[in-house]
Amino acid sequence: MKKLKSSSSAGPPRSGGPTSCTSAATRRALPVERARAVQTKCNANGYSTAGLLALFFLVAICALIWGRTAGFGFVWDDDYFIVGNPAIRSFSFLPKYFTDISTMAGRGMGEDFAVFRPCRNISYLFDFSVAGLDPAWWHIHNVLLHLLNSLMVFLVARQLLNRTGASFVAAAVFLVHPVQTEVVAWVKCRDDLLAAFFVLLGIHLWMKWREKPFNPLRLAVHCAVYLLACLSKVQAIVVPFLILALEYWLPRGKGTQEQDDDSAGQAKPLVITTVACMCIVMVVFLVWRHSFIGKTSQIDYIAGSFFATMLTMTRAAVKYLALLVWPQHLVADYSGMESSQSLLDWKVAASVAVILSVAWAVIANRRRLPVATFGLLWFGICLAPMSNIIPMMQYMAERFMYVPVAGFALTAGALFAYLAQRQRKIALITAALVLLAFAARTADRVGAWRDAMTIFEVTVRDTPEGAIRPRRNLLSLMINRGRYEEALPLARELWDTWGRDENVSTRWRAEYARHLGFALLQNDMLAEGVPLIHKAIEIDPKYSTAYVDIGVVTGMGGDHAGALEWFKKAAAADETDPGAHYNVGISLRELGRVAEAETAFRASLEAGPSSPGAHKSLAALLWTQGRIPEAVEVYKAARKLWPADKEISHWLKEGRKALK
Repeated sequence: MKKLKSSSSAGPPRSGGPTSCTSAATRRALPVERARAVQTKCNANGYSTAGLLALFFLVAICALIWGRTAGFGFVWDDDYFIVGNPAIRSFSFLPKYFTDISTMAGRGMGEDFAVFRPCRNISYLFDFSVAGLDPAWWHIHNVLLHLLNSLMVFLVARQLLNRTGASFVAAAVFLVHPVQTEVVAWVKCRDDLLAAFFVLLGIHLWMKWREKPFNPLRLAVHCAVYLLACLSKVQAIVVPFLILALEYWLPRGKGTQEQDDDSAGQAKPLVITTVACMCIVMVVFLVWRHSFIGKTSQIDYIAGSFFATMLTMTRAAVKYLALLVWPQHLVADYSGMESSQSLLDWKVAASVAVILSVAWAVIANRRRLPVATFGLLWFGICLAPMSNIIPMMQYMAERFMYVPVAGFALTAGALFAYLAQRQRKIALITAALVLLAFAARTADRVGAWRDAMTIFEVTVRDTPEGAIRPRRNLLSLMINRGRYEEALPLARELWDTWGRDENVSTRWRAEYARHLGFALLQNDMLAEGVPLIHKAIEIDPKYSTAYVDIGVVTGMGGDHAGALEWFKKAAAADETDPGAHYNVGISLRELGRVAEAETAFRASLEAGPSSPGAHKSLAALLWTQGRIPEAVEVYKAARKLWPADKEISHWLKEGRKALK
């Protein structure tokens, strides 16, 4: 390493050897470029220790804030993408992740949820091969990815700011920001975690290699990482624009490491070549995605038109900005957000004013705070794909902020560095208070995601009555959990309010009728309940669950043959419904038609059951026939799916004893 020369006079330094790093006061007095050069050399001496300390504290904070999610269960859409998805249970499905949309989720997802996220499925396949459907490992995996992404933020911030302390602040903000709760605590959001990793890795590699001569292998790596990011979530498509913003918002030598004249001459062709190749990858991905899901947008414009949707999105943009700095009111479902239809709407006007003010502030401070303003630019660029220009199912969601928050974290780190150069104590106190406030809010919010009932109850409590989806989800869960008396008032409300509304989807209207009818049946009001279940069938003849309900009522009356006919109608209405096949098997077993019952139980397993009933019934049937080895194999498969089920573990143990 070169020795630092004395700044006072020629000759050897007074200490008689290499000088130590200059003091903070001296560095503040130096010109900016010289101070940066001195800091670079100081970091060469101290970066290893400081970096290890930063790593230690990030790991400790992560364990403290996010560790308890290991005790959480699967919630909400996890039932579709994980628990009820047979495609993540065998490596034989892996090639189909890239060609067959049916592998993305199990029964009940619906075409509105059309997604192309093969990297997420590969991640799920790995988790299932490790731990089956034991949710602990799945949550640990999410936490580890979040920690890894926080470390990637640290690396990128270190490359941009060249200060370990400021980089730690950036990484810590990303790690503990309350809006990250949804992504980290909800296994379904694995796609956001993976996309963020590949986006950050791509930017890190660009920063690392952009000073070096062109190399085709590096270009191929850039494109491969970019493709993996897109295959994780379409939001990652913005990486080429991030690179352009990085290059032209932060000229080399300003806010980044110095370069020589030769590398300066190579910069422009390298940027153009890399971005052009990434754009080719982008086009290939978009065509591939369209072919995979059969369309480009998920639904029509949710506000009724492009114009009205964009007006509403101005309000959503301001809400996102507010959540960055004041993340107090967090909800899991923003579907109750009302649309704006006119420019005269004062909320739209106010939102436009806020957006223009932020844009002016970013542009005005570009030279004084280049990295801080670039972080806000990052935030906007990464939110752009979620702006509903191509229609999606909702105006906004906190999970959409996961990748953008990395930009906000860079802003926070850069502001800390700026303030620390002038008032170090104030900077440290401010950073500590902000991080403590964020961490406390996150620790409080994490608990809402511990199980499905809690998150639905909290969401219904915190959303307006117009938010139908969380109330529908809560009602379904109450019925599935046997809380029929509590479910009855909510079931009546939803049916009376939306059940006859022709603007509501056919399936949802049928569900409202069925839910109310089933709740009435379970509260001994058969005369009122049965007609409503028949009404559900009338509304949607493909709604298999309603047929199953009628079959259950018939079977409870002792008419197993009649029940069987209803269950067969359910299976015919939806061949992928495991519950329909399972109930066919139960009726056949009660009628003594054992061979046919076995076939029905196996059909239920092939459909991807979301409960252990079919496994238990099939294994018991095999056991009673003396086919104990086959029963043991069924119990083995069942335990991997439901490792916490004590009955399965007990009979697997008994079966193994019987085979000795």
